[in-house]
Amino acid sequence: MRFDNPSLQDGLLEWRKLPGTKERSEADNLWFEDRVSTKRRLAFEQEAHEASNQSELRRAQADYWSEFVRVDEGVPHTFAAQLEPADLGPIDETQKIVRLESLTRPLNDHGISFGDLLRAHAKGEHGVIDAFLAVWNTAGVRDGRPAFGAFEDEVIDDLKSDEWPRRLRDRLGLAHYDCRYGPIPVALMEYTVAEVRAAAAKASVACAFTAPRFSTAARGRISSQHHRSFPAGARWPSTRFRTTRNC
Repeated sequence: MRFDNPSLQDGLLEWRKLPGTKERSEADNLWFEDRVSTKRRLAFEQEAHEASNQSELRRAQADYWSEFVRVDEGVPHTFAAQLEPADLGPIDETQKIVRLESLTRPLNDHGISFGDLLRAHAKGEHGVIDAFLAVWNTAGVRDGRPAFGAFEDEVIDDLKSDEWPRRLRDRLGLAHYDCRYGPIPVALMEYTVAEVRAAAAKASVACAFTAPRFSTAARGRISSQHHRSFPAGARWPSTRFRTTRNC
């Protein structure tokens, strides 16, 4: 992606010259983006027009993500029809989607341990599980940001492995699940294309799936968390994509 605004373009070039590999990788999330529409890019440039160097551009991008992508209500810019989203087009409605989700925050908010949740699941204690899910689905724990997903059949070998959490983490570029501070409890989510489209229709969102792209989902903040994942080029099919709602 290239900016029309010379200051933003110079800031991006400066960003790519930073000495740290992490910082350069963050900049490459923008540089190699070729799916974002002109309207979406111009919407960002309007918000970031005062940025005059790489530091201010990075801050402007983070602010844009917080205001227009990580939304509690309404439609994220990722799926906004007026910004011409990178819709993946027709997809088999029965196709299964998988996603890896950290349980750390909802467990802490509910005041239950991962071990307690596992025991409740094993014993079929639906009341315990339903109470946990009710907390997880409340505002502040979840939001309306786009969610990473992958087609199940494209990661089936990873799923069959006993090491599926690690393999999916590495396959999907979830660098923030690095366990540097200890084990991270995760859940493997599975749902169908039809379920996602139904949720999108209920929210009056025409585009339910988009390719990985500029300022989307968790990677969209271009933080140190996701410096290991990059946009899917326009000429390449994508295993990873965005869905309109967390499931």
